[in-house]
Amino acid sequence: MDKRAKNNGGTDRISNLPDGIRCRILSLLPTDVAVRTSILSTKWRYLFSSLSGLDIDFRFINPQTVDSFAKFMLKRLYLHTEILEHFRLKPVKEIPLGFERLYDWISASLHRGVRELDLDLSWIKHDIHSYTNRMPSDIFICKTLQFIAFYNMVRLEINHMHPDRQQTGLYEFLQVLPNLRTLVLPYGKFDKFRSPSEILPASCLLSHLKEIQMRVFDDLEMVEYILLNARVLEKLKIRMCGMIQQQSSILRLARSSKKCEVEFF
Repeated sequence: MDKRAKNNGGTDRISNLPDGIRCRILSLLPTDVAVRTSILSTKWRYLFSSLSGLDIDFRFINPQTVDSFAKFMLKRLYLHTEILEHFRLKPVKEIPLGFERLYDWISASLHRGVRELDLDLSWIKHDIHSYTNRMPSDIFICKTLQFIAFYNMVRLEINHMHPDRQQTGLYEFLQVLPNLRTLVLPYGKFDKFRSPSEILPASCLLSHLKEIQMRVFDDLEMVEYILLNARVLEKLKIRMCGMIQQQSSILRLARSSKKCEVEFF
């Protein structure tokens, strides 16, 4: 009886801890759980906003509140300017979250100078008529980004390549997509592309990438690099209207994959 009374009327010792310690406690929780602490008291109301990392685990999120949670998180990401140490996403098998929401989160994280992106994208439907994996172009020029992983991404469509990263940005990005099977390259020029001959090809080129589509042809060296290193490539489609001489040059290039077919459209 005495013990029960002591607990019911005792002091809230955790709330009286320094902000730094309470932030450390929150950092050990999934972000959505940490957000809920804001209703405990005025001392906790905005503390979660000071977290230097985001760990989104959809196992702890009510499917009916996913949309409101997504909007809330986006607002919080843009309200602060501190460097974001990491953004990690651990979803369940299926979640009612459109890729557009994830795109917004990634863009906001890049805006915050995120250092680590670790996203499980296995929940995204890879049907071209439902979701297409489009990444923000800023991902190629973010100077703070030190680690990035998209282990489950099998299809990537790039809509824009920043001019400052045309030379190495694409190659560096392929390095973090080990299971990529389909790649759609953007309209735009790649005249600065230089084959990284002293570095091993990206693992997706060696074992998984089966289809590549280039929406515009502007660099024979890039095509040569792809054909020479994509060992399991089955189809390379290149938009080349009326460029008969260049088409002939491409068809004469050596191919690492015996199954590779080159199509022009």
